[in-house]
Amino acid sequence: MKRNSHKKPLIGITMGDGAGIGPEVICKTFMRQTFRRFSNIIIIGKKSVFDKTIKHYNFKINTEIINAPEDVYLLKENTIGIIDVGDIKVPHFNLGQPTKELGEVALLSIDKAVDLAKEKKIDAIVTAPVNKEVISLGYKKFTGHTEYIAGKLKATNFNMMMVSSKIKIVLVTTHMALKDVSKHITKEKIMNTILNTNNILLRLGYKRPKIAVLGLNPHASDNGLFGQEEEKSIIPAIEEIQRKGIKVDGPFSSDSFFYKYFKYPVYESIIAMYHDQGLIPFKIFSFGIGINVTIGLPIIRTSVDHGTAYDIAGKGKAFDKSLFEALKFAVNLARNTENNLKVEQPNDSSSVSINANR
Repeated sequence: MKRNSHKKPLIGITMGDGAGIGPEVICKTFMRQTFRRFSNIIIIGKKSVFDKTIKHYNFKINTEIINAPEDVYLLKENTIGIIDVGDIKVPHFNLGQPTKELGEVALLSIDKAVDLAKEKKIDAIVTAPVNKEVISLGYKKFTGHTEYIAGKLKATNFNMMMVSSKIKIVLVTTHMALKDVSKHITKEKIMNTILNTNNILLRLGYKRPKIAVLGLNPHASDNGLFGQEEEKSIIPAIEEIQRKGIKVDGPFSSDSFFYKYFKYPVYESIIAMYHDQGLIPFKIFSFGIGINVTIGLPIIRTSVDHGTAYDIAGKGKAFDKSLFEALKFAVNLARNTENNLKVEQPNDSSSVSINANR
């Protein structure tokens, strides 16, 4: 692919679950046309499934199967280029009513998008929502986009980052039972999370970002009164990272931290120990306008912060704000992959160069 002939990043958007609101919000973003100012997009999925949403709403959009991502440059302005994901037959379905076959299409779409990104045929992936339970009907091990994509890339030091204009939260652990969280709170894991967070903030243009780390236990354990994770893992990780010159503070008690943060937002990002500790405050303040970013991968992947919303699929009530923000964020990262600034990598591996432009 001749990347030099087209300055705007080319972004692959996975279709998500065809019975959900993914195709609808993709169409609404496409009809904005404003995305053309900063990017080109292709859809990765199944044309016949995607077309059902277009027909349902009578959207004035055409679709065309393309064989390669660069074929998008040959399409007319009102035509979406689709990389079709194979010969799987999808029986008749209704919007809002998922099927096993739609789950299989959603997973094939992710697989194809990752392959295209690895081969540098697209600059980034934006994923529309899928349903874990539906995909697990055909692939039992699926626990979410984040873990699945990392597994395909054989990445081990990765994190989920939730981003909005109000707050950026990174999770040390992601989709796991609460009873299993403690054994995954290790010094190495926390250090890697801080380094991944610092690296992405530098890549976004922050010169010397400040990072806050939350404790795991109530009151950040009150000096060991309510648990040992702070003393054994979290504090040693923070202290070692501080010695590297990175600005990180904590551990803070999460019950009061967010109240103070929203009055005095002095940190560029906050690191939470487990899913709900970070996602509850994030969704209170940013639901529908935030995005999900997987950091620590060799490719760029962003996503919406909402689910398939089967209850409103087909009713025209879905907003594309989160998808549009995820697209813009992916473009921002794609434009800032090259470089003058040295940043430290997890496990003290060699540094890489990235751009800091703010």
